[in-house]
Amino acid sequence: MNCTIKFFNCAIALMMASPMLAKDNFTIDGTVSKGLHDVKYYICDKRENVGNPALAIDSVDVKNGKFTYHTNIDKAKTLHLIARFDDGSICTAYMSILAVPNSKLKMTVHNGYFDQDGSPFYQKSQKIDHEIDALSEGLRKMEGEMNEAYKNNDMVKLENMKSKYSDLRRKREDDIHELMKEHNDDIETMTIMTLYADYEDVWKEARASIRTGILADVCKPILDARKVELERKRMAKESTSVGSKFIDFSVTYEGKTTKLSDYVGKGKYTIVDFWASWCGPCRQAIPALIDVYNKVDRTKLNVLGVAVWDQPEATKKAINDLKIPYPQMINAQQVGATEYGVDGVPTILLIDPEGKIIARSYSAQEVLNVLASCLK
Repeated sequence: MNCTIKFFNCAIALMMASPMLAKDNFTIDGTVSKGLHDVKYYICDKRENVGNPALAIDSVDVKNGKFTYHTNIDKAKTLHLIARFDDGSICTAYMSILAVPNSKLKMTVHNGYFDQDGSPFYQKSQKIDHEIDALSEGLRKMEGEMNEAYKNNDMVKLENMKSKYSDLRRKREDDIHELMKEHNDDIETMTIMTLYADYEDVWKEARASIRTGILADVCKPILDARKVELERKRMAKESTSVGSKFIDFSVTYEGKTTKLSDYVGKGKYTIVDFWASWCGPCRQAIPALIDVYNKVDRTKLNVLGVAVWDQPEATKKAINDLKIPYPQMINAQQVGATEYGVDGVPTILLIDPEGKIIARSYSAQEVLNVLASCLK
């Protein structure tokens, strides 16, 4: 079953906590529009876990177009709902909501967005959502065109649209910042804004007098975790920078475990490409990697793909569509990316015959230039 490839963040407004704390103090009453199928929604409390049902904190079934979810929370938090279809496939889009203690949300799910109703706080959220939706109209149209270009493997068109798309994104971000400045003393509105803007930007924009309560509950854990994660990535990058010895890792897929050391440090140069099927620049880089893999003597060079942050089925389809001949570590997810501090794909390494990293770049051409000088 197909699902529109679009990540959508619709703000859920907030209801102030009452003095009495019920056993289940947060409820979603959901309705799914006609034309959409009954599904199972997996609920995750971390965005990086979206798409992996094993890491969900809960789930709820849609039956006859209706679903109800109850839970007990002591602080405001962001939850992500992602659908699993009858055939077992996971939708590529998800819904992000703000869950607040002692609140009840009524939501109607449509194809690609959802509406909210209920208390005045939910009405406020819906109003803000409509304002931001109007700001996003041009961006949304271009995303559709880029999705079509991606589906048609029209990388030239995709590349030509990048600059205009970046300009539209910057304009939308500027417009959202203007909205935050207008409402920087309203705790509900600023908390809602965490679904549209960077947490750090919201925190900086908010007046000191409202950096408490639900805004602190939502922002502070994310910002504190981000500091820890940035430091971890910095250390991982430093330990796998040019001149460092490679760090081994393993991935198990379909009962078979593959190690990086199965390919690296075996007396030949090895290109390691961290990539994902949904990444346009990754797909653009792959033909050059295929070319060098086919042309250079196999006793001197190996190329290895490491598919991160991707669904195995999508990875295998891309391998088939792009006719990639070199070996792959499929379904790596965070593995490898964590050890090497990968913060964007493609990230491409060149490792010498003894296992020392001699090049690291987002650019395949930069890595291939280093390889060419080594093979002279």
